[in-house]
Amino acid sequence: MERARCMVIIVLMVLLAGCVTHAPYQGRPFIKWDHNGVINSFDKASAYTATFIARSNDEEMPIIEFQGKQLPYNPIGLFQDNSDIKTFRVRVPGPLPEGTYTMSAKQTVNGIMAQDQLMMHIFPTRLAEITTMEGETIRSEEEITGLIKSLSKGDAVEFCAVPSSGHVIPTNQFRTYIKGTVNEQPIIGLHVHFADNYYIGPNAMNIGARIIWQDPNDQSTVVQLFPTDGSEYLESLPGVKRPRIICGDISRIVDEQDPIFFISCDVKAPIYSDMTTNVKNVSFEIKEQNIKGYKVISYGQPQLVNGKWQMGFKLDGLLPVPRGTGGTINIKIKASAVTPVGETSPEAVKSCKFNVVY
Repeated sequence: MERARCMVIIVLMVLLAGCVTHAPYQGRPFIKWDHNGVINSFDKASAYTATFIARSNDEEMPIIEFQGKQLPYNPIGLFQDNSDIKTFRVRVPGPLPEGTYTMSAKQTVNGIMAQDQLMMHIFPTRLAEITTMEGETIRSEEEITGLIKSLSKGDAVEFCAVPSSGHVIPTNQFRTYIKGTVNEQPIIGLHVHFADNYYIGPNAMNIGARIIWQDPNDQSTVVQLFPTDGSEYLESLPGVKRPRIICGDISRIVDEQDPIFFISCDVKAPIYSDMTTNVKNVSFEIKEQNIKGYKVISYGQPQLVNGKWQMGFKLDGLLPVPRGTGGTINIKIKASAVTPVGETSPEAVKSCKFNVVY
């Protein structure tokens, strides 16, 4: 008899325990998006990741909806110790077209609902196109491409990129990579400064630039903003640095029967710490002239005289030349530099305007 009574008590205890275990959750619902309710990304991202916090309740789990569909999510830990609030992660498969989207989160407990909305701003995957107050369109990608293509050995890479997101996305989420220079450390941000020492050495064969954005909510999501042609880097083959041309002087015409004058310029070869370069292929070309009654023609070839390059010109017309004859002439001067191994720089060009006087 006593044994049967004990068995009844045990069964009752088990049933009571079951009732306690499956009692309805008595707390209030709570759900809130992180990121101040906003995430920013680009239209070529493979996924769009966000996190939210919600009160943990196995019977009344949160519902996440995007474009009319429920999305799965995963818990990633407690929001804080000794709390029934957990952090969850949800991913929207990408890519998504440029635009603004919303994602909703809600939780209902005992007929009480908590809900929150997340804004998703999706920008085009490229650098910015900026229209100035004068109506001119500046394309950041074209500006940087032109710069990289024009660099020579001895130059330093220096530029500031502007993403299509403008200042909305913090710059510390971007990475700029420069290869082929003395310094090849990745840059956190979009500015490559002269002082950063991305210097192109005399033995550089190939340089390149690349800009990416990395999702702060999922480091595995990386989007390349530059270049946009599918290549990993925008590459260039730097040549020898161009020489520097400085406009010089023009001599006076002294002989009315032989009206010759000379124009000079200073051509400075590029300087390297471990290599000597020389100037070559110096030329003087008449581009514009305005001397009443006369035409200016070339006279001889460019020559190096007392450290400066000079070339003669002559008035072609009626002789003797009347006193007071004069006008203006515009000369385009060109020159290149060459290394000891025969590597030649791109051509340097300088226009110089002079007054012709007799």
